[in-house]
Amino acid sequence: MFLILPLKANIIPSISLPDKLSESKYSVRMLRIDARIDYRVETPECKNVKFNDYFFLNENIKDLNDKNHVYDPEFYPITLWSCSYSREVYDVGEYGSHIQHIVFDKNKNIWVIDDDATKTNNEFKPSVLYNISSVNAQGFLIIDENISEMDKTIYEDDNIKKKFYFCMIDGSHALCGAGSLIRKIDNQLIDFTPYILKSLESMEIGVN
Repeated sequence: MFLILPLKANIIPSISLPDKLSESKYSVRMLRIDARIDYRVETPECKNVKFNDYFFLNENIKDLNDKNHVYDPEFYPITLWSCSYSREVYDVGEYGSHIQHIVFDKNKNIWVIDDDATKTNNEFKPSVLYNISSVNAQGFLIIDENISEMDKTIYEDDNIKKKFYFCMIDGSHALCGAGSLIRKIDNQLIDFTPYILKSLESMEIGVN
């Protein structure tokens, strides 16, 4: 077990915010443990999860239990959620396209990309890794542009261009999720990277 000390909420490396993203404008969302979405619960310790939604403000959508809006593209890009034991996240890490391995550096207390990973072809696009500290958790988000046919099936998107996976760890448990970062809204392709990073930075796990 690794001891994660509470830190000020931040994102490393730092990001530039698009003009449409205001840190003072957001909707507060609640992911409940009994949510009617794709939420795999290995441990109930994540309880309810609260976060700021910077994507699209819509006062008619109160939380992720609203099944009428769960799959709307304007609602949220995270399509797969799970609450797991943190030891599993630390032990396994994450494989970007099964080529680059994401591991926890105990000396630096951050997640890093294993430099010994082997690049198997010239078309491989290196993964992008962010370390995130939130209200009461720490973790990572990895972005991968190496899209497989299986990814298209998992995310039900034949045109998926950029996928992500994250885990936010609070003590013995971790809230993880995955989804597609590029969504088509009003015939425009929008990159949700800064939006989801800011939402993860605001995340509070274990809310009663």
